[in-house]
Amino acid sequence: MASTTASRKPSLGNVNRRSQPPTSAGRQSPAGRQSPAPSLAGSPIQTATGIARRNTIREGGHRPTGSIGPGLGSPLSARSAVRGRPVSNDEAELENAAILEDLRTRLSKSESAAEAAAAQYALQLKGLQQRLDETQADYDRIEEQMHSKDESVQALEMQIKDLTRSKRDQENIYEAEVSFRRRATPI
Repeated sequence: MASTTASRKPSLGNVNRRSQPPTSAGRQSPAGRQSPAPSLAGSPIQTATGIARRNTIREGGHRPTGSIGPGLGSPLSARSAVRGRPVSNDEAELENAAILEDLRTRLSKSESAAEAAAAQYALQLKGLQQRLDETQADYDRIEEQMHSKDESVQALEMQIKDLTRSKRDQENIYEAEVSFRRRATPI
């Protein structure tokens, strides 16, 4: 069975249909024999199953580096691609004027948005300051009420002490009178 797989090798001419740069597949090593490794990234290589495949990985990414500019690679944006083409002075001035006008409109929009945000911030700050003043006034009023209630509580406690003392004095006087009457009356 191994002999039948060896006889079914596909031809290498059909595998690589793209135009390739000339390769040095027949290069010889300094010892005078052929190099066992493939020479370039685009050359076909033999796999363990006997099927020839082309190595498609290229250095520098998917696009060749010379297609856009010398050493630039792929453009980052459409603007950078437009910058690559030659432009006359009038077109460049018109383009610069359009860019400048766009920047001016953006600046005016951002300034108006900043002014609106500042006005909104001022309104919020004014409202918060008013609430703070009201809260402070409420706090002062409540603190004054608490102070007056504390004073009235202390006054009531003093009255309770005075009443308790006077009640005790009256009880002592009553007891003294009762004991005096008992002594004074003969049985």
